[in-house]
Amino acid sequence: MDTFNFYQDCKVTCWERTRFSIKANSYEEAKAIILSWKDKDVNSRIGIDKDIVYSDYELNPETVEGLSPSENGNNPTMEIYGEADELLYDNMNMEDGI
Repeated sequence: MDTFNFYQDCKVTCWERTRFSIKANSYEEAKAIILSWKDKDVNSRIGIDKDIVYSDYELNPETVEGLSPSENGNNPTMEIYGEADELLYDNMNMEDGI
């Protein structure tokens, strides 16, 4: 008997955590720097602002939640692929696969 390989892709939401440091004269000044960012996203500043020091990054697997196609603009959120990346099934366009 042979073994055949497949994979499933799922679109999910989850929380990510980025640890970083701010070089400043005080904690209050460091907080003010963060709050001065229009988008409040440190990831858009790492490597650009010399006063931001990246520490590490992690995804929290306990917060992973699947999305329905309706929550994804009516696009698939689960796909199953076979050999040579052949799409066998998606949860939006195919009821029983092909």
